[in-house]
Amino acid sequence: MSSQGYVQASPPEVATPAGAWKVFWCLYFGGAVSCINFMKVPPLMPVLIGYFKVDLASAGLMMSVIGITGLLLALPAGIFVMRYGIKVVGVIAMACSIAGCLLGAMATSYPVFLVSRGFDGISFSLLAVVGATCNGVWFPPRKVGI
Repeated sequence: MSSQGYVQASPPEVATPAGAWKVFWCLYFGGAVSCINFMKVPPLMPVLIGYFKVDLASAGLMMSVIGITGLLLALPAGIFVMRYGIKVVGVIAMACSIAGCLLGAMATSYPVFLVSRGFDGISFSLLAVVGATCNGVWFPPRKVGI
Protein backbone atom coordinates (compact mmCIF):
# COMPACT_ATOMS: atom_id res chain seq x y z
CA MET A 1 0.00 0.00 0.00
CA SER A 2 1.13 3.52 -0.68
CA SER A 3 1.06 6.27 1.94
CA GLN A 4 -2.39 7.39 0.73
CA GLY A 5 -4.03 3.98 1.10
CA TYR A 6 -4.05 3.07 -2.58
CA VAL A 7 -2.82 -0.27 -3.81
CA GLN A 8 -0.13 -0.09 -6.48
CA ALA A 9 -1.18 -2.17 -9.44
CA SER A 10 1.64 -4.09 -11.02
CA PRO A 11 1.72 -4.26 -14.80
CA PRO A 12 0.15 -7.39 -16.25
CA GLU A 13 2.54 -10.27 -16.88
CA VAL A 14 3.25 -10.54 -20.58
CA ALA A 15 3.95 -14.02 -21.87
CA THR A 16 7.13 -14.74 -23.77
CA PRO A 17 6.35 -15.59 -27.43
CA ALA A 18 6.74 -19.26 -28.32
CA GLY A 19 9.71 -18.82 -30.67
CA ALA A 20 11.62 -16.39 -28.45
CA TRP A 21 13.85 -19.02 -26.87
CA LYS A 22 14.65 -20.59 -30.24
CA VAL A 23 15.73 -17.18 -31.52
CA PHE A 24 17.71 -16.62 -28.33
CA TRP A 25 19.64 -19.89 -28.64
CA CYS A 26 20.37 -19.34 -32.34
CA LEU A 27 21.77 -15.90 -31.54
CA TYR A 28 23.61 -17.22 -28.50
CA PHE A 29 25.45 -19.90 -30.44
CA GLY A 30 25.97 -17.57 -33.41
CA GLY A 31 27.46 -14.99 -31.07
CA ALA A 32 29.68 -17.62 -29.44
CA VAL A 33 31.00 -18.73 -32.84
CA SER A 34 31.56 -15.11 -33.79
CA CYS A 35 33.55 -14.49 -30.60
CA ILE A 36 35.63 -17.61 -31.18
CA ASN A 37 36.30 -16.42 -34.73
CA PHE A 38 37.39 -13.07 -33.35
CA MET A 39 39.87 -14.67 -30.94
CA LYS A 40 41.21 -17.44 -33.17
CA VAL A 41 44.18 -15.44 -34.46
CA PRO A 42 46.14 -14.46 -31.30
CA PRO A 43 46.96 -18.01 -30.16
CA LEU A 44 47.99 -18.92 -33.71
CA MET A 45 49.88 -15.71 -34.45
CA PRO A 46 53.39 -17.26 -34.53
CA VAL A 47 52.17 -20.04 -36.83
CA LEU A 48 50.33 -17.60 -39.11
CA ILE A 49 53.37 -15.27 -39.32
CA GLY A 50 55.51 -18.19 -40.44
CA TYR A 51 52.92 -19.62 -42.81
CA PHE A 52 52.08 -16.35 -44.56
CA LYS A 53 55.64 -14.96 -44.19
CA VAL A 54 54.49 -11.55 -42.89
CA ASP A 55 56.00 -9.08 -40.43
CA LEU A 56 54.48 -8.12 -37.05
CA ALA A 57 52.66 -5.07 -38.42
CA SER A 58 50.92 -7.19 -41.05
CA ALA A 59 50.17 -9.80 -38.41
CA GLY A 60 48.53 -7.13 -36.26
CA LEU A 61 46.31 -6.24 -39.19
CA MET A 62 44.78 -9.71 -38.90
CA MET A 63 43.15 -8.54 -35.67
CA SER A 64 42.57 -4.94 -36.72
CA VAL A 65 40.46 -5.88 -39.74
CA ILE A 66 37.62 -6.88 -37.40
CA GLY A 67 37.83 -3.53 -35.61
CA ILE A 68 37.84 -1.66 -38.90
CA THR A 69 34.73 -3.46 -40.15
CA GLY A 70 33.08 -2.83 -36.79
CA LEU A 71 33.86 0.86 -37.07
CA LEU A 72 32.45 0.99 -40.59
CA LEU A 73 29.29 -0.96 -39.68
CA ALA A 74 28.51 0.61 -36.30
CA LEU A 75 25.81 3.00 -37.47
CA PRO A 76 24.71 1.33 -40.71
CA ALA A 77 23.98 -1.95 -38.86
CA GLY A 78 21.11 -0.35 -36.98
CA ILE A 79 19.80 1.18 -40.19
CA PHE A 80 20.00 -2.22 -41.92
CA VAL A 81 17.97 -3.79 -39.11
CA MET A 82 15.33 -1.06 -39.39
CA ARG A 83 15.16 -1.31 -43.17
CA TYR A 84 15.49 -5.07 -43.81
CA GLY A 85 14.45 -6.57 -40.49
CA ILE A 86 16.11 -8.62 -37.79
CA LYS A 87 15.77 -11.94 -39.56
CA VAL A 88 17.39 -10.87 -42.83
CA VAL A 89 20.29 -9.12 -41.11
CA GLY A 90 20.73 -12.07 -38.74
CA VAL A 91 20.88 -14.53 -41.63
CA ILE A 92 23.41 -12.32 -43.42
CA ALA A 93 25.50 -12.19 -40.23
CA MET A 94 25.44 -15.99 -39.91
CA ALA A 95 26.30 -16.39 -43.60
CA CYS A 96 29.26 -14.03 -43.18
CA SER A 97 30.40 -16.07 -40.19
CA ILE A 98 30.29 -19.28 -42.22
CA ALA A 99 32.04 -17.60 -45.15
CA GLY A 100 34.75 -16.23 -42.86
CA CYS A 101 35.34 -19.64 -41.27
CA LEU A 102 35.50 -21.52 -44.55
CA LEU A 103 37.60 -18.93 -46.34
CA GLY A 104 39.99 -18.62 -43.41
CA ALA A 105 40.40 -22.38 -43.13
CA MET A 106 41.23 -22.68 -46.83
CA ALA A 107 43.34 -19.52 -47.14
CA THR A 108 46.71 -20.10 -48.72
CA SER A 109 47.69 -16.44 -48.97
CA TYR A 110 47.71 -13.49 -46.61
CA PRO A 111 45.23 -11.32 -48.59
CA VAL A 112 42.68 -14.15 -48.70
CA PHE A 113 43.04 -14.61 -44.95
CA LEU A 114 42.46 -10.87 -44.44
CA VAL A 115 39.27 -11.09 -46.49
CA SER A 116 38.12 -13.98 -44.29
CA ARG A 117 38.79 -11.79 -41.24
CA GLY A 118 36.68 -9.09 -42.90
CA PHE A 119 33.77 -11.53 -43.11
CA ASP A 120 34.32 -12.41 -39.45
CA GLY A 121 34.19 -8.70 -38.59
CA ILE A 122 30.96 -8.18 -40.52
CA SER A 123 29.41 -11.10 -38.67
CA PHE A 124 30.66 -9.87 -35.30
CA SER A 125 29.33 -6.34 -35.86
CA LEU A 126 25.93 -7.34 -37.22
CA LEU A 127 25.33 -9.96 -34.52
CA ALA A 128 26.00 -7.40 -31.80
CA VAL A 129 23.19 -5.20 -33.13
CA VAL A 130 20.82 -8.07 -33.99
CA GLY A 131 21.29 -9.68 -30.57
CA ALA A 132 20.48 -6.52 -28.66
CA THR A 133 17.49 -5.80 -30.90
CA CYS A 134 16.09 -9.32 -30.57
CA ASN A 135 16.37 -9.11 -26.82
CA GLY A 136 14.06 -6.10 -26.75
CA VAL A 137 11.68 -7.35 -29.43
CA TRP A 138 11.17 -11.00 -28.48
CA PHE A 139 11.13 -10.77 -24.70
CA PRO A 140 8.73 -8.83 -22.47
CA PRO A 141 10.23 -5.96 -20.46
CA ARG A 142 10.39 -7.96 -17.20
CA LYS A 143 12.49 -10.68 -18.86
CA VAL A 144 14.86 -8.54 -20.92
CA GLY A 145 17.56 -8.75 -18.25
CA ILE A 146 17.66 -12.54 -18.47
